[in-house]
Amino acid sequence: MGLGNPDYANTMYLLAKVLSQQGKGKDAEALIRESIRILEEAGLGESPACIQRMKFLSLELVKSKQLAEAENLQRKILHNLELSKGMEFIGYYSRSRNLKCYSSKHREFEGIRRTIGKMPHCQKENSL
Repeated sequence: MGLGNPDYANTMYLLAKVLSQQGKGKDAEALIRESIRILEEAGLGESPACIQRMKFLSLELVKSKQLAEAENLQRKILHNLELSKGMEFIGYYSRSRNLKCYSSKHREFEGIRRTIGKMPHCQKENSL
C-alpha cells in the first residue's frame, strides 16, 4: 500500500474523522483534502467514497466559517452527482438544497461582516 493508494486515502479519512471529533479541525481538514486528492488522481473523483469525503470536508469548512469554500465544494459535489448518477438521483436534490443553505449562510455572514466593518470601533481591527 503506497501513498497514492485508495486504501491509504481511506485510512487518512478515518483519521480525519477522529481528529475532527477531538476538535482538531485544521488537521482533519488537511487529511480530508489529501484523501480527496488521492481518490481524484486515481480516477475515483465521482465515486461514492470521494463524494462522502467531500460532504465531510464541507461540514468541516462550515464549522470553521469558510462558507464560500463550503459553497464551492457543494457545487462540485452537485456536479459530480450529475455526472455519475444523473439529475434524477435523490442525492441531487439533497445537495442542491445544501448548496442553497450554504449560499444563504455565506451571504448572511458577508453582510454581517460588512456591517461590523462599518462600525467606528471595529474599523481598525479586522476580527472577522
